[in-house]
Amino acid sequence: MDIGNPVIKFAELLKGAAARNLVFPCNDESEGPFWIEDGSVIENKSGQTSDATLQVVDLGAGKFRLAENPCFEDLTTLHWGDEFYASENNAGDLVIIEIDVPLKFKHQTSIVGGSINLNSDYFQQIVEQGGNWELIAGGILITSAPLN
Repeated sequence: MDIGNPVIKFAELLKGAAARNLVFPCNDESEGPFWIEDGSVIENKSGQTSDATLQVVDLGAGKFRLAENPCFEDLTTLHWGDEFYASENNAGDLVIIEIDVPLKFKHQTSIVGGSINLNSDYFQQIVEQGGNWELIAGGILITSAPLN
């Protein structure tokens, strides 16, 4: 670990989160949002949108950080720790307009069967490097590791 660049604990990134309804363009399967290299969100030709109420951290100036994994929501391309820009519509929803790229974390979702040792060094190393992990419904494992 570089002493000049201390690791920020992942949990610190999620402090101050509040539930907000997020609206985003999606494909015909309600998946999204999708974006191009510069982070601009791609509008589907049909104009279809979807929404999900999730915990987000307001970073100011229209920038937000997702503070939970949307495992059972239509928001399928972003995970906790990912940042985006949004504008508020008349209903008070946050409309996602741009993704802050490059993403700061690599996320991996796995289906695990049988028993899993959540006290293993693997999970401890993820946290020590500034990432995190979550086991949902006893069988969906999401790991988020910093890209740097």
